[in-house]
Amino acid sequence: MTVLTAADLDALADYCAARAEFLRLDRYVTEHLDALRDSPNFPTAVSMRNQARDAMKKLAEQFGLMPSARSRLRVEPPAAEIDDPIELLFSQKA
Repeated sequence: MTVLTAADLDALADYCAARAEFLRLDRYVTEHLDALRDSPNFPTAVSMRNQARDAMKKLAEQFGLMPSARSRLRVEPPAAEIDDPIELLFSQKA
């Protein structure tokens, strides 16, 4: 089963970039929490982290990476290959 195609590459790259940005900002906020807490930049840093998280989650849903997105996925099992030409003829739907 082919899950990703060439058409998905840009969106996948966007997800990877959003995840990297979220991880970078989250690490920064976590490591500098005490210093940031008293800074006027604290709301900005947290807001940037939250925006990156939201972008990452939105893209993750497109790829079925979130539990709620997986519950909506419907995947048809591949049709069994039929080698017998007579059986193939009679198995086709009209």
